[in-house]
Amino acid sequence: MRKLIALVSILLVISCQNQAQNDIEGFNKLLGNEKAKVFNNTVESFRDFLVLNYPDYEDENQRIYQFLKTLTDTKDYNYNFIIDKEKSTKIVAEWEKSGLRKEVWLFGNEEYTSSLWDPTEEQAEEEIMPITRNKGIEVDVDLSKYFDSNTGGLYLYGLDNYAPNDTIIQSYVEGKSALGNISYLRVAEGFKKLKINYHEPFFIRILVVEFYYNLIKRELETEE
Repeated sequence: MRKLIALVSILLVISCQNQAQNDIEGFNKLLGNEKAKVFNNTVESFRDFLVLNYPDYEDENQRIYQFLKTLTDTKDYNYNFIIDKEKSTKIVAEWEKSGLRKEVWLFGNEEYTSSLWDPTEEQAEEEIMPITRNKGIEVDVDLSKYFDSNTGGLYLYGLDNYAPNDTIIQSYVEGKSALGNISYLRVAEGFKKLKINYHEPFFIRILVVEFYYNLIKRELETEE
């Protein structure tokens, strides 16, 4: 809890972003063509979602703020948003097929080896070592149904390395690396109070990860 409070406090005291050295092209190159394309398509889908649900706001930053406000005001992830189910089904499938989902989240019993890992060389960075989650451990729940943040995945690694001077993004990476998954409501409350450019290329990807992907995935799962 202390770490969570510290993360929110850090985000709240920062009033500006240093975006001069944010390198979205480098980030996409790190992910590779397929994963980057899927991520970019999801960002565009999120933008379409915002227009569909907040048609009275012409500015994208205002639409994002209203989206965060809806989450914090209703405290309901299952709020009656308008969702393009056909597009959402395709997005979730592409995250799995491309391997992008594993760069962001791992299921409880899932193995992962970063593409940055070379077993023939001495690796100085602990976060790119192979990860095995709960292998061989017997528990009373089906770990394949629950996922947590992949703190060694290319998503956080890319944010850390390609937005090195953006204080908000670096605080986010630090918090995720320390805490893993954080309550969406806590994150929304913190983000809503920031006076920033929400549609900055890296930050809008954070919004996709923290809110949009899970929102559409849950919506699809409720219909199964």
